[in-house]
Amino acid sequence: MSLKTPYAAVAAAFLLCGLIFSTSMARLPALQHGLALSDGELAVALVGLNGGAVLGLQAGAVFCHRLGSRTTLRAVLPAFSLLLIPIAMAPTMPALVVTFAASAAVNGVIDVAINANGVAVERQSRRVVLSRLHAMLTLGGIIGAAASAVAAHFNVGVKSHFTVTAVAGAVAASLLTRGLTVDGNGGGTPTASPSARYLPAPSRATWVIGFGGLGFCVMLAEGSANDWTAIYLHDLGGNDAFAASGVAIFLATMTVGRLAGDHIRQRIAAAPLVRGAALLAAIGLGTALLIGHPLAGLAGFAMLGLGLSVTLPVILGESAHRAARSGKSPAATVARVSTIAYLGSFLGPGLIGALAIVTSLETALLLPVAAAAVTGLGAGLLAPRQQSTETGLPARAITYDRTLRSSGQGSTGTRSS
Repeated sequence: MSLKTPYAAVAAAFLLCGLIFSTSMARLPALQHGLALSDGELAVALVGLNGGAVLGLQAGAVFCHRLGSRTTLRAVLPAFSLLLIPIAMAPTMPALVVTFAASAAVNGVIDVAINANGVAVERQSRRVVLSRLHAMLTLGGIIGAAASAVAAHFNVGVKSHFTVTAVAGAVAASLLTRGLTVDGNGGGTPTASPSARYLPAPSRATWVIGFGGLGFCVMLAEGSANDWTAIYLHDLGGNDAFAASGVAIFLATMTVGRLAGDHIRQRIAAAPLVRGAALLAAIGLGTALLIGHPLAGLAGFAMLGLGLSVTLPVILGESAHRAARSGKSPAATVARVSTIAYLGSFLGPGLIGALAIVTSLETALLLPVAAAAVTGLGAGLLAPRQQSTETGLPARAITYDRTLRSSGQGSTGTRSS
């Protein structure tokens, strides 16, 4: 099977997933106003997102093992889109919590399946593509947010907006997922223990936790930037438009970095790439905080986005490939690593808020600087354990070379060939 159709299908799936999620988040003010929720009540409602996502990540490992990532995505991506409707129709805060939790759980399943399918495309095509796929997720988020801004500007109600988006997204999901590659995970041969079929062996716990720890630091820094960039720039003296542009620039540099990440990844091994990118992020934002000028802040968050852009795709890709090389389920490994990483995006913004109360926001933002620095210092976990003498890819991309060659006929199933 050629790369073109499977790659285009999974890229479109990434883009649609980002668009649907950002649509619901971009119109939170309208949802809050419609239910007359205070900021505190809205924060409680958003707890459903966190709990649902963690459960969904675990369920995704099971579904992907039993059904394969292609079948899983074909079932849940249209459902994720259609769940916009009950979110818009929720009559009370408890109902909103439930619908948020359901949407986040389905999104968690998608996170596992979509990354597992991206890894399958890499292994079958012997090309590095995961960073570009994550760029599509970010791009979809930008498109969804922009469309939501237009809808809000023209006073389009949330119910109408979400219903049209949900139906159109579900139809698009049903069509685009036809071209997804079959990853070979479904229908695996049963083993003595049901859990052993989709959970990595305990002997792999050390590197799973290590990769998850790196992901935790990356997501802590990314989540903090998403939530606090505009506020920090506004506190420095920027107007509302300037502050909002900081978030846009952060997302834009992250998208650009991910689009270029795969080309760089084919020439530079995982460990030095993540080390250099993470340290760029730490130095960029750290320097901006020391200068304390609005333009410096803008540049600092731009460098943060650029540096963080390639780190998570590389971490997820390396963890999944290492699992496949060891005869374990890539989807289960993605689920475990993603669960640990996700906690960073949940805890980071809150920790910054707490630190800002007792110190200052400028001081609190040293937390994502430290997280990026730790990622850079811990990047040695991504180094291959032994060198490869044969290569079908550039010599410096050793880990991916060993991983892709280990796929044999290109299967990403639970057994190495």
